[in-house]
Amino acid sequence: MAAAKRTVVHYGRRALPGDLQGPFDERYNVVKPDDLTANPELMKTVEGVLMYGMHQVVNAGFLDSMPALKVVSTCSVGYDHIDVAACKQRQVAVGHTPGVVAGATADVAWTLMLAAGRRLAEGHGICTATTTTAFDPNWFGKEVYGSTLGIVGMGGVGFEVARRSVGFDMKVLYHNRQRRDASVEEPVKAEYVSDLKELVSRSNYIVCCVPAYPASNGLFSRDVFASARQGAIFVNVSRGSLVDQDALVENLQSGHLYAAGLDVTDPEPLPRDHPLLTMHNVTLMPHVGTATMKTRVKMGELALRNLEAGLAGKPVEAAPPV
Repeated sequence: MAAAKRTVVHYGRRALPGDLQGPFDERYNVVKPDDLTANPELMKTVEGVLMYGMHQVVNAGFLDSMPALKVVSTCSVGYDHIDVAACKQRQVAVGHTPGVVAGATADVAWTLMLAAGRRLAEGHGICTATTTTAFDPNWFGKEVYGSTLGIVGMGGVGFEVARRSVGFDMKVLYHNRQRRDASVEEPVKAEYVSDLKELVSRSNYIVCCVPAYPASNGLFSRDVFASARQGAIFVNVSRGSLVDQDALVENLQSGHLYAAGLDVTDPEPLPRDHPLLTMHNVTLMPHVGTATMKTRVKMGELALRNLEAGLAGKPVEAAPPV
């Protein structure tokens, strides 16, 4: 007699990428959040949680509502929506998907750096406007080549951003919770800066690559933006929660910051009357740092391996620090 399938709740607005959904549905008794609402007794049987495209808040109350839960697997690098300490107290494993996202996310960081610095969206508007009859030869942007790049968060994404800067002959500064070793610094000639305010004061381009976790919320505060170099460009490919958005808007409006390129905001999407939506010096993307089929499939595969390991009582392949 075949063993009963383990019950896993899938939090997500879309199916898993590629061909992953079919085998997932076959292997587990997959339920949706609406199923739990309709039949609360199901919550007592849930042993695994998988998130793809939706960040369900996992706190003490959520965990206590699922007494059989063994593992929470999120298809994301950030884990600020999960109370990791509460999970550990209840012996619930937590898995996330770092590493595999680095290349694609770094590509988007560079897309935003170039677009913000060279005013891509504004330029496109000029080219397509029905009132345009000539191009202004003194319509300038900011130099990228030879500038100073300040990377905040020198993990996988930050290193890939730095690696791409070599061809642009940029000076690379980085800020991290801990200094990285020579194997990271030397290939990109990166200089460690222990003080965040010092880093932003020296950088032409400031790129936020910090994973989202509770202690990183509000990292880019009003004081940090005030310390930024006059005319700097801010790029965020991490999470909107890391940024004081009111302070960002004020610094963009005053001209202290030249421009911003944002793949992430808080909330997402922004309210339709938010000032960031109509500012000429802001380039926005809809949180697509990892949005290529190749990368999303790799994330999905890692999330499923984490799920399987947790259900088997084994260490997950990628676990956030407690």
